[in-house]
Amino acid sequence: MKRIHYMAGLSRSGSTLIASILNQNPGIYASSNSSIVPLAAQLESSILMGESYNANPRPKALKNTVAGVIENYYSDRKEQYIIDKSRGVTIPEHFRCVQRNFDYRPKVIIPVRNVTDVLASFIKLVKNSKKDKKNFIDLDIERTNEINLYLSADDTRVEYLMRPKGLIDNQMYGIAFMLQKEFRKYAHFVEYDDLMHDTAGEIEKIYTFLDLPSFPHNFDNIKNVTPEKDETYGLQAMHHVRKTISKSTTDAQSILSEYAYNKYSNLEFWREALNS
Repeated sequence: MKRIHYMAGLSRSGSTLIASILNQNPGIYASSNSSIVPLAAQLESSILMGESYNANPRPKALKNTVAGVIENYYSDRKEQYIIDKSRGVTIPEHFRCVQRNFDYRPKVIIPVRNVTDVLASFIKLVKNSKKDKKNFIDLDIERTNEINLYLSADDTRVEYLMRPKGLIDNQMYGIAFMLQKEFRKYAHFVEYDDLMHDTAGEIEKIYTFLDLPSFPHNFDNIKNVTPEKDETYGLQAMHHVRKTISKSTTDAQSILSEYAYNKYSNLEFWREALNS
């Protein structure tokens, strides 16, 4: 029987690298970005709100149906362990959904990084991408008319990424949720810098967290075997993985404006929480 765990955390913090390494193990399949958990949670909610279900509740059938949606999504995979890359799994109602509908307790790998480095990485991607195809950030800014005339284009992009209920804000909310006492044991945090400086050690910690036996990974021949079409996002090489371990040369202070760097520095609240 397959065991399905998850990867969430902050964007641009090493999740693609972790997945690429874990995929060297023939017993593990670490996916690209997936939206199956939000869909399963939406299905559960729809059924529970239905008049016909409330007239004749069938809790076991509901549980099997919701879990089956996620399991069937990976029915084409032979690996015993699935790592579903789902940023949305740490949304409270989504994580509670996977917790109550599986007979085991799914766990979540949470890559994290300095918030300013995350933002700088996105801005760097925008600058290095084709100018004839708009990226998802600029497209959504135009769609929602969030163009700010007194900020630069890059600062507007940063504010878009950090806006309430936006991309990074939702991810940070999910991190805070998983730090709660009730859920903390189901989360394992991986700092980007630690992953770069001691890759083998950090990967071994993931195996320990998932209760899996160690595997002899090759850190000199890393390949992304679950690539995504980055043109969908309008950002070139968004999920590119280097063959060998090397930290991105992104210098947040030289890429972000003084305004953006100062505003979003020192937001890494999880570090104090994990050390307390």
